[in-house]
Amino acid sequence: MNRKKDSMHPTTNGQMPTTKVGTQKDLQIPTTNGPRPTTKMAQDDNAVIGQLAVSKSGRDRGEPYLVLEIIDEAFVYLVNGDKRRIENPKRKNIKHLRFYPAVAEHLAQQWEAGQQVGNVEVRRVIAGFMETVVGKSPNEGVEK
Repeated sequence: MNRKKDSMHPTTNGQMPTTKVGTQKDLQIPTTNGPRPTTKMAQDDNAVIGQLAVSKSGRDRGEPYLVLEIIDEAFVYLVNGDKRRIENPKRKNIKHLRFYPAVAEHLAQQWEAGQQVGNVEVRRVIAGFMETVVGKSPNEGVEK
């Protein structure tokens, strides 16, 4: 009995057939001219002090926070008034956060002015944002 090797393809004398997927021109993504439109609320990965953010990755995944301070273009300090209090904010990469279009402007103004804001107030603001913006109670968290 004369068997062909498993690596042999029956129609191409042992070589795997190749298929053209497309040219480089077909794979290009069209771009728009000019800058992105700006709004009062932050877009995608642009953080604003006092903005609601939810962790997308890490052991704190699903936890809501407020942006306390912007360190640089890649990192922010976050607080939630409970595990991460104002005295000990969490440093997190903005790639690992989902930002929502809700900003606690009164807290942001107080933080920028150097005034103390209580952790109770931070928890209260986050709870309100979670119910109105995300549509979940603060104890439910966000989908993981």
